[in-house]
Amino acid sequence: MFAGFGRPVRVASPEGLILLKLLAARPRDLVDIEELLAANQGRLDLAWVEQEWLTLFPTDDSRWQCFRQAVAEYYDRPAPA
Repeated sequence: MFAGFGRPVRVASPEGLILLKLLAARPRDLVDIEELLAANQGRLDLAWVEQEWLTLFPTDDSRWQCFRQAVAEYYDRPAPA
């Protein structure tokens, strides 16, 4: 939360934003998820994302499978030198 416009404003964490975009799973949302993963390599609580996902959907949902693929491609790979 930060102070903006003279009052507190709630801001989503990167993990929360990933989860929201994963729920919608539009093409632009999937690109945004990839960019968030790449920009935050090693700093995200992906266990929390999975825990929250599992309260709503199973891991065999196609959106989750796309997310796991994006994690492997953009988050788990070595960071560029």
